[in-house]
Amino acid sequence: MTREDIYNGVRGTMFLYGGIFKKLIEKVGLDEAITIHGKLQESYGDDIAKLLQTKVGENRLTVKVFSEVYKSISNSGVENIYEVESDSFRVLGHQCPFYDGLKDAGFSHDLIMRMCTKAGEFIFNSLRNHYPIIDARIIFREKPDNYCIEWYKIREY
Repeated sequence: MTREDIYNGVRGTMFLYGGIFKKLIEKVGLDEAITIHGKLQESYGDDIAKLLQTKVGENRLTVKVFSEVYKSISNSGVENIYEVESDSFRVLGHQCPFYDGLKDAGFSHDLIMRMCTKAGEFIFNSLRNHYPIIDARIIFREKPDNYCIEWYKIREY
């Protein structure tokens, strides 16, 4: 399967998810729906932590190891650029099937930003529960044709 095939599959899934999310908004309101959406993503941080533990074992976590693990699971068809520095790792995501699928479902740029930001909070908090030395944040694209940036830093310990 090509990256484009995966991208289109995820995009279509997010379009369908958008319909479900609209129904959730009707039932619980927008703010609660966004929180639920974020909470659903929390296990992704746990999954990253488990993969890191398998790779690192008792050794020291480094940016190099973190970036290798991240790249190994980045398989949703997102077109990423990776930047690895001595103490940090950045992921610049341009073409994103999550964003495009939600846009296809009629979601505004601002709503998608709120959803992604909340999901990032839950994912990063979950990851930090396992690895408190990891600082992480998402910088959501200012405009639809810009990059989203995930930024990770491994603090000294």
